[in-house]
Amino acid sequence: MTPDYFIVDAFSHGPFTGNPAAVLLLADSASDAWMQAVAAEINLSATCFVWPRAAGDDLPWRLKWFTPSSEIVLCGHGTLACAHMLWQLGLAQGQTIRFDAGPQHFSLRCQLRQADSGAASISLDFPANHAEPGDIDPVLQNLLPAGIAAVGRSITVPGTLLIQLSEAEAVEHFSPDFAAILAATRDCLLLTAPGKRDGFDIVSRFFPLHAGFNEDPVTGSAHCMLAPWWQPRLHRQHLRCYQASSRGGTVDVSWDGKQTVQVTGRASTLLRGRWQSLINAITT
Repeated sequence: MTPDYFIVDAFSHGPFTGNPAAVLLLADSASDAWMQAVAAEINLSATCFVWPRAAGDDLPWRLKWFTPSSEIVLCGHGTLACAHMLWQLGLAQGQTIRFDAGPQHFSLRCQLRQADSGAASISLDFPANHAEPGDIDPVLQNLLPAGIAAVGRSITVPGTLLIQLSEAEAVEHFSPDFAAILAATRDCLLLTAPGKRDGFDIVSRFFPLHAGFNEDPVTGSAHCMLAPWWQPRLHRQHLRCYQASSRGGTVDVSWDGKQTVQVTGRASTLLRGRWQSLINAITT
């Protein structure tokens, strides 16, 4: 049997915005090698595989995410895309979906929210990624915009360096030298500043260079670090965020002050097709 697949724009605010993810709906589990090969073929920042678990399980759906080169530990836009498809196809009942997700088996909850306007959004309960004050290597600093106000290093999910800039324009207009940055650090870079756009509290961009691509269009998991960082600084419980990539995307976040960040956004389905090769079939 060959599975259906979908291309979904997650955290979108209009056509061809947000972060595109591929979603494959499987009847049962598949090998990691096959899923990795499919993700490399599709070549998006996230290809997501979801299948049902045993009836009556507290976490009824298994979910895994892959970049073209590796498995992802935690993926916000991929989770949003999968929840969107399960509800759109009528495969999930009620207002809540629970996933057993990723290689670390996170327990993730998604909630469907209907606005008065009729436009539905989806909220994801994700683990907060706390940061501690950090230093920045002078070589890397010279490759970044001027006006660095603070630096934070992720500790809950290590590997991300948060760079707080004074001005939103510095984030939005930054033109990276990707080769030089790749040589200067092994960290993913998360640039952020207070927002200047109408209605947005903060702005950000995310550069996961060592994941095999330069800039992620919209990154739900990065906002799990941004929420605990900015809420005490801005003294706001709920933050409306804009990720200023070339596609752009809108994310609403709220941190409970402890271990959970609620990440909310919208999604739209752009494409539906059928995978033509058999599951687990790999030619070597």
